[in-house]
Amino acid sequence: YIAYAPIETVGWTQLLMVPKRELNRTAYLLASLTNAVLEDNIAESHTTAERTINRTILIALFLLAFSTFTSMLFANHLVRPINRMTARVSQMRGDDMVFQMEKIYLTNDEIEVLARAFADMSEKMKGYVREIVSITAEKQRMFTELSVASEIQANMLPNIFPAFPDRDDFDIYASMTPAKEVGGDFYDFFMVDEEHLAMVIADVSGKGIPAAMFMVIAKTLIKDHAQLGLTPSMVFTKVND
Repeated sequence: YIAYAPIETVGWTQLLMVPKRELNRTAYLLASLTNAVLEDNIAESHTTAERTINRTILIALFLLAFSTFTSMLFANHLVRPINRMTARVSQMRGDDMVFQMEKIYLTNDEIEVLARAFADMSEKMKGYVREIVSITAEKQRMFTELSVASEIQANMLPNIFPAFPDRDDFDIYASMTPAKEVGGDFYDFFMVDEEHLAMVIADVSGKGIPAAMFMVIAKTLIKDHAQLGLTPSMVFTKVND
């Protein structure tokens, strides 16, 4: 006799096998004993053969029924906790990930060991779920902050075109797409005076927030010093200092 059920949460199949001969061993033993009694009685007296046979058959039927009933109770006692465990595990999903020990699992054998393993596993899974939720929330918060930082960085670069609508002797356009949410690349252009246009294109070593912070400082310092009327070499010397 074989009973099985899938455990969907781990992709296993719980299977219980009880040999048929084990269930019927008691009945076979009783039947053999009954046959021995019948043979002894027939050998002792043919005159009481019919009465003895009838009596023995009744006893055998009773014992057979009793042994069958006992075997069924034993099988039910063995399979019932497994069926209960299988049903509970199949219901574990979403927020309901708790597997609690019940009295039916206290069998002092492998079934109890398996049930306790499921209970421990469900407790660990609850912890894992809480940790995943916390990590996901933290990642979402960081993603939101980086999105805001990216927007702030983009707004710091010249992004209004035409940049010099009152000038018809030249035109200029620029754009930047960072490799990450924020980065260290930047550009800038501005009029130093009526006849000099300054253009800056830079690539800060590194990525992410540190490079972006360095970019903000460098961009501001370069523009401030360039608008003082210094030569390019003096601008970068002072900014570097």
